[in-house]
Amino acid sequence: MKLKNLERCWISINLIAILVCFIVLGYWKFIDGEYVNIPLTYGSNTLTVDSPEYNQGEPIFANWKFCKGVNMVSKINSNIIDGVVWYLPEIDGVREKGCYDKMDVIAKVPESIPNGKYHVEMKVEYKLNPIKTKIYHFKTNDFLIK
Repeated sequence: MKLKNLERCWISINLIAILVCFIVLGYWKFIDGEYVNIPLTYGSNTLTVDSPEYNQGEPIFANWKFCKGVNMVSKINSNIIDGVVWYLPEIDGVREKGCYDKMDVIAKVPESIPNGKYHVEMKVEYKLNPIKTKIYHFKTNDFLIK
């Protein structure tokens, strides 16, 4: 008699533990970052650079209104593109939670890049939890490098 009650108790505990795991995994996969703890809110995926022309070695700034909803570091990958992709080093985005009108340097023009018409494509990545990463893609308007 006692053994059956003990078995029922263990079965109940195991079922509750499995249910809790499914709830946590479901929250991490489907809710976190989509409905709560949203990393970024913004109006457009197109950023406007500060200047129509840049020289080799100059930083590129972008005008862009966005709000950061979490205090976590993001990984930012920027590439300068003119048909050929110029890969730039990955940087960490360390801004605090809040709303901003102007972004920091989104890229630095390499010294060896030839003259021409370019744009920047940027990927901002947030690691929200152990199983979910949220990635945002952005692109700038065209500019010249002299």
